[in-house]
Amino acid sequence: MTRSLTPNMPIRRTMAVLLLTAGIAPAGPAAAQEREELAQFSAFIDLMESYYGLLDAVHQVAESPQRTAILHMQKLREIHEDRGDMAAAADGLRAVLERSEDPVVRNAARMMLVDVLRDTGRATEALRVIDEGLAENAGGR
Repeated sequence: MTRSLTPNMPIRRTMAVLLLTAGIAPAGPAAAQEREELAQFSAFIDLMESYYGLLDAVHQVAESPQRTAILHMQKLREIHEDRGDMAAAADGLRAVLERSEDPVVRNAARMMLVDVLRDTGRATEALRVIDEGLAENAGGR
């Protein structure tokens, strides 16, 4: 999505024209002030472009139940990790595997569970979860 200050000119090009114009303006305290204001305006435009990008990303996630579920699982892990309770993170991800029939959600939950198990020194259990995933994806459930 390209935002524009003028109908046919994207923001970046408009800013470049403004900054070039400021560069050939007469020197002096007033010109320095104008250049500073343009630099601040450019920073504001960068911030707004980031904001619009974030809004677009949130909208894309919200449109997809699978993306939303994956985001929820990531947050589940982060919260339990912040609390120092990775066993609860593993339990939550296992619960997703038990409840969900969506292959995308199941695969994401399984990959996150494998990471949690590996990170908590439970490599043997992680390998078992990997084997279950391979069997499910290769031969159906």
